[in-house]
Parts: sequence; structure tokens; C-alpha cells
Amino acid sequence: MKFTFLLFALLFIIITNANSVIISSVFKRDDLGNNGENLLSQECLEEDINSEYSNECMTTIININNYKEKCLVFKSEKCQTFYNDPDLSKYYPICTKDEQSKKVYNRVVFQSLINNVLSKCYMDENDELCPLSLFRITQPNSPIDYPVIINDTCKSKKCTDSFIEYMNKRTLESYSAYEELNPDHKFSYDELNLPKQIISELEFEECKSMHITSNAITIVNNYNIIFLFLFLLLLLIC
Repeated sequence: MKFTFLLFALLFIIITNANSVIISSVFKRDDLGNNGENLLSQECLEEDINSEYSNECMTTIININNYKEKCLVFKSEKCQTFYNDPDLSKYYPICTKDEQSKKVYNRVVFQSLINNVLSKCYMDENDELCPLSLFRITQPNSPIDYPVIINDTCKSKKCTDSFIEYMNKRTLESYSAYEELNPDHKFSYDELNLPKQIISELEFEECKSMHITSNAITIVNNYNIIFLFLFLLLLLIC
């Protein structure tokens, strides 16, 4: 999916359900209707549609069958360079200069979009999808069940760290940027404070005590091997 359609979807979710947008998936292009017509010029839309970076590095068409392939592309040197380059004009010379479109093509909004794309590729210590990523891939348009997702996330330190990193990028600056694009919508205190609340739960000792790391799994496996060895030795002696 193209970069601009990703934006419109993310923007639509923020306005209609700010609590779920924090870790909710974006809609597919067919679900967007004409939401983008008032934000971008036709020239900018065409530039985005033909952009190799929008097609490869910003796609939201990810499912349980292709996520490994898509995530490898996101982690490629090409996409990583694209994500980290502060100069969007290299990739979108029309959109970043066009008066109608340049509010969309700025670093704050762009980083929010990248954050949402990459959140579908979080892996635990066993290279399995983290709960947040699995939910976003399999139920892209459903509100997040925070207690369940947080509880499942706490079972992996790696997933917990990824979730915290994701929530830390939901800044007041990013909310302000979306309000600027939609002056009719103002976020409430609870909506703006939600990322801090979730991070607090993830950093709580109760969550940390649930972590199952790769080291812990290795130790358990080693104990099992030792126990089996002693059992066989006992059989030989007897």
C-alpha cells in the first residue's frame, strides 16, 4: 500500500477511535474511500503511487502468510536508509514542496507511519511474532484488548521492549501534527495519556517477573538434559 493511503488510514483511525489507533492497524486502500482528496494534490498522489519506496517499504498489506518476506524487506538496507533519512524531498520531491501536500510529508507524520508499519514485525526470543504484531496482522481493524495483549507481551522481554519502544514514539508532537491536519478533532487527556499508562504497565515489576527469555529456556533445557543423563546413569548402575 502506498505511503499516502497509509497516512489517510492512520489519520482516519486516530479521529474515529484514538484509543485503538495507538496499536491498531491501518485500513486497506479500498476502505479509505476519498479521504485523501482534501489533503494531497493529484500530482502528489501520482508520485506516491509510482514510488518504489512507498511500494516496498511502506506497504500495509501484510498477512500471516507473507509477513516473513515483508519484514525482511523492511529490514533491508534500502528501507532502513529510507526510514532514517530526514530529507523526504529525496524520495518525494513533488509532495514535499506542494502547498496542498507538504503538511502530510513531514518528519513527524512520516515517523508515525513508519512506527505503525514496523510494529507488524516484532519478534520474540524464538523468532515468533510478538502478541502486538500478531494481533495487528490478524485483526487489523479491531480495537486492541489491552489487558490481554499486555499480559501476553510480558511473557517475553524482547516483545516487552519492542512494545515500549513503539509506545514511546506516540508523542504529543505526533498527536499535534494530526490535529493540525484535522482541526475539528481534539484529543482528550485520557487519549494523550494512554501511551504513558501502557508503558508504565510494561515497566512494572509484575510484568518483568513474567519474562521468559532465551537464556531461561536454555537453562531449562540444560536441566532436562542433566536429569535425563542422571536417570540413564542410575539405570546402568542398577
